[in-house]
Amino acid sequence: MAQIEQENRKIAETLREQVALELLEFDATRREFQISQEIARRATVQHRLLEIDYRFSDQIDSVTYLGRLSQLDQTKASTYRAWARLRTRLARIQMMVLGSDT
Repeated sequence: MAQIEQENRKIAETLREQVALELLEFDATRREFQISQEIARRATVQHRLLEIDYRFSDQIDSVTYLGRLSQLDQTKASTYRAWARLRTRLARIQMMVLGSDT
């Protein structure tokens, strides 16, 4: 009986360590996502200003405008990927803490 309790304690300790490490990774991923969000916000504002220039001045041609639009799309895609990584980390923590039945 004592051996079973000792094994249970080892398993619990291992799980605590794994959860703690996963929480650290989650926090780092969260910060990366927040940075990505801010970059996307700024890129969106810059694009709005560029769009005004494109519509009302001759300084920006269609090729430049479309190139910048493509850059904005890439920035947004990067933000969505960061969000997906964050959700994956959260799901891992939930599975470790609550089990896979949830």
